[in-house]
Amino acid sequence: MMSPEQKKAASERMKAYHAAKKGAVLAEVPTPAPVEPTFPSENDLQKQIDELKALIASQKFSMPQTAQVQGTKLIGRTDRFIVDPAYYADPTERLMNEPKLQRFAFKDNYDITFKVTSSSYQTQDGLNFREPKFNLELLKVVFNEETGEKTNERIVVCRAVFHEDPEAAIVIARDNGIEVDQSNERIFLDEMRYLRIRDWLLESFYPPKAAPSSEKVEKVIGNRLVEIITVNSENGGGLDWNKIQKKL
Repeated sequence: MMSPEQKKAASERMKAYHAAKKGAVLAEVPTPAPVEPTFPSENDLQKQIDELKALIASQKFSMPQTAQVQGTKLIGRTDRFIVDPAYYADPTERLMNEPKLQRFAFKDNYDITFKVTSSSYQTQDGLNFREPKFNLELLKVVFNEETGEKTNERIVVCRAVFHEDPEAAIVIARDNGIEVDQSNERIFLDEMRYLRIRDWLLESFYPPKAAPSSEKVEKVIGNRLVEIITVNSENGGGLDWNKIQKKL
């Protein structure tokens, strides 16, 4: 579990992010639909942990058992996490090969750019921190109308800026039975980051369906006529952790 100091630091980071957060900059193009990503919520992290657990169970992804490069760590009082761009895996090639995007001839019609920069913020205690910021662009290739050949021009479909909270991701992973330590922390966080970026990209081409409207009825309760609505539960479905744990 997170210590009181870690919880306080996480709370300060969330406040700073929401205060300085910038929405995705979108170009006016017909398709695909733009998506505005946000700082990861606990539900987002849980969804990605669920998928990672399923991948581990199906043996399509495995956590290394030998020591690897150490993951995120506190460096002095300035860099809360590692900010060196070379430290982070470039997901573009893997994204270009996502099966669900091939129906759009993705490699022929689109490009993706990935760049790691940093953002700075100050806590209420006056401490200054830097954290990595992941910048992505989805670009549509412009073709020569006469020759059908690709040009050097690209249309910006949408941009996204992601931040992440490795500590929160690790806590949720451990709560779900995935043990993360210094030997596998880096590959775990790389995979979590990829899943989040992939979901953003897929939603650009497969927008979520609108939720059905809630049913409304009027009832008399306590001698008053009130309106009652039925809402869908957000906790339905999910994975059977006991069955998955037996496969690990």
